[in-house]
Amino acid sequence: MQDLGNSITTFDPDIIRLVDSINIGPQSTVSELIEDFNNKYIRQEGHVNRYYNLQAPTKNLGITKKFYWKPGAYDTIKDILWYQGEMHKKANTLEKVVQRVQDNSNWRLRTIKNELYAIESVLVSFRQRGVIMQDNTDDAVEAWEIIRNHLIHQYENSNGAFHITIEEHLSDTDNDDLLDYYINISYLYDDIYMEYKHHNSDHRIAEIFMPGEGHLTVKIPLSRLLNLTLLASNDLTKLNMSDILCSRQNNRRWFYKIGGNYESYDGIEHPYISKTTGHWNQNGYTDHDFKYVCVGNMETEIRGCLKSLDFISLTIFFDRIMTHYDTNTGPLNRINESYHGEPSFLEGNEEYYNIIPKTSTSNCRYYHHLDEMIGDEARSDSYCTKWCTIKDKCDLYISKTRTLSKEEVERIALEQATINAARRIQ
Repeated sequence: MQDLGNSITTFDPDIIRLVDSINIGPQSTVSELIEDFNNKYIRQEGHVNRYYNLQAPTKNLGITKKFYWKPGAYDTIKDILWYQGEMHKKANTLEKVVQRVQDNSNWRLRTIKNELYAIESVLVSFRQRGVIMQDNTDDAVEAWEIIRNHLIHQYENSNGAFHITIEEHLSDTDNDDLLDYYINISYLYDDIYMEYKHHNSDHRIAEIFMPGEGHLTVKIPLSRLLNLTLLASNDLTKLNMSDILCSRQNNRRWFYKIGGNYESYDGIEHPYISKTTGHWNQNGYTDHDFKYVCVGNMETEIRGCLKSLDFISLTIFFDRIMTHYDTNTGPLNRINESYHGEPSFLEGNEEYYNIIPKTSTSNCRYYHHLDEMIGDEARSDSYCTKWCTIKDKCDLYISKTRTLSKEEVERIALEQATINAARRIQ
């Protein structure tokens, strides 16, 4: 289960250290665009990306405190165009040199032009407004106090619907440099009942019980929230909707990620939570307790709540993700992976079984988990004992729960001791 340390009410992030580590303030908007451009088109020492030999070995673009290009920008662009036109490559004929430029120039140059236009539009806007790049430590501290007070107010008025914690995001180096802080808003669930209905119908076909506990969590980088707050002149009601991006929409400048986990009996999966940590691995979902969550068609409503930092209203949509499943959706896991065998809460429900066929005992997904149980474990702790109505027809369950003779008990104990000894040697 998720660690609920570093509560928003007791933990104070080091804002000064954060400002020293990354761009905070108006310059961050254009700095992120320039960083993306440099990483894409300029060969970075010790770093290779998908553009490979089309990256130019040239100087990175940079800007001055008054938001003009630093000297050397024009030479950098010339070098980039040279490499994007593949002029650095050898060719058997002069015609081949021209042909390569002709084949690739349209879309490549159009993309570069649009990216530079986006950067220069921001630079021109900042110059016209007289904005000067400066140390924004005091502004960031003030913005954090506004954010913190809002989050605490949300938490105190949520009636326990969620918890808010702050997580340090450190580098993997020996120095443990601070990369950012993450604000985690976690909604906890246990022993949930999932309603199964037809799409746009109030008729409940079944109510599926999923014993266990878990959470859905929104993760927001503090640096991103600080920057958007400063750009909105510390008015949290005026955050720009276009900046409220999920990590799926923008892997570099995301505002939020949604992840979660639900621990139940082996083999039971929540329909909207990924089975594995690798589902969105490229977006950072590597933690077993923070797996990818499918939000279905509620992305717009969720983004609206996050734009307003309204985590109380977000409860409505997260509760629906956890407790509702309709026949029109195609989530990550099938509905019959939410239970094993023929559980008591589906007993006699022919309407449900006409949609989702029954599973024979020989094809039960719990079979190999049950097979690994020893002693009285199957009789006392198995899913079968507590919920399955066809366990008396299951040869494996019957075998696992029958009364053992004294000789069998001793043999099993000896086998287990041998296995344990072998593991210790390894």
